[in-house]
Amino acid sequence: MKKLIFMLMAVICFTACSNDDNDPQKPINPEQPKAVELNDTTLTFELNADTATVNIGSSEGWWIEEITTEEDTLKPTAEEKQLMAGGGAYEARCQWVSVKRNGSSIEVAVDDNVYKERTFKIILATADSTATITGVQEEMITGWWDDIIGLSTKTVTLNGAGDPATVTTEGKHWWITSIEVDGETLYNSYYDNTENRNMYQTGKFNKKCDWLNVSVDDWTLNISADMNYGAGRTFKIYLQAGDYHDCIDGTQEELMTGGGTPINLKPKQVTIPAEGGTQTCTTDKDIAWIIHCTYINDNIYYATLDEKENCADTGKFEKTYEWLTVKRDGENLYVTAQPNNTGKERTFKVVITAGDAGDTLYGTQPAQ
Repeated sequence: MKKLIFMLMAVICFTACSNDDNDPQKPINPEQPKAVELNDTTLTFELNADTATVNIGSSEGWWIEEITTEEDTLKPTAEEKQLMAGGGAYEARCQWVSVKRNGSSIEVAVDDNVYKERTFKIILATADSTATITGVQEEMITGWWDDIIGLSTKTVTLNGAGDPATVTTEGKHWWITSIEVDGETLYNSYYDNTENRNMYQTGKFNKKCDWLNVSVDDWTLNISADMNYGAGRTFKIYLQAGDYHDCIDGTQEELMTGGGTPINLKPKQVTIPAEGGTQTCTTDKDIAWIIHCTYINDNIYYATLDEKENCADTGKFEKTYEWLTVKRDGENLYVTAQPNNTGKERTFKVVITAGDAGDTLYGTQPAQ
């Protein structure tokens, strides 16, 4: 009997101990880390290259989701995110921003800024939250050196027809760093692999950015634009020489189209055979229209003032641009192309105007 009582007491003690171990109120692993808390952060950099560090507070449980600038976005792969979530290192460069994730912190480095103010964003993530590191780097317009470019003017206003404006410079060996059109950067010398990058030696540059045409010949800028039938336009051209920086601010007025007599160009689009040939277009009679400019692929050629006046007075015009001859005879417009042996399609555009009215002929020529 005593044996039986002793065995029953042992079973009761064992059960009590087992219940204590399974008590849901008792933590299974008191050393388990807390969830990562991410916070939005803003970093401000001066124009010089610099580095800043953001401490996250934990080496695991978070990763970099993406890095963005105004012009590019970089996203780590799924494998890289998984590695970071486990505390692994990560390094990346998105244009002018370098990011290094190591342990519980992120190191952010920026290059020298020779342009306008610029921004970047680094998006961080956990399994159930996100946060953003926003960075701003101040602009660098005038640089540290004395003015060694010597712009004849720093403001340019183009008329609605887009007639060219000329800006001369006193200095040489400068270059165009970037071009901004209607608030958007459409050219950046850092990413240009053409001959334009050598203009600090050659004094030559040629680039079309949307509706804006910018060329340089012997350190003289020529700025023109497509005809503007909409609202006013804006542009900025950033230049650099050594450590001196400058900027041309420009606008283009709206072309008022209500006061002119319609030209009624027909047809408005033609194709010239690969072996060469002529296409004829007609206009309404007794309209004093003129040849304003001609586009050959990406190059633009403006008629001179004398040529425009003579075209309006006599109704005649004839000139060859590269491989295309443009001719006016009365109310007819003729375009003649030489055989296309280049191996690729050629394009052209002829803009004609009459007072505040305008019309455009679009043309192509396939390759032989």
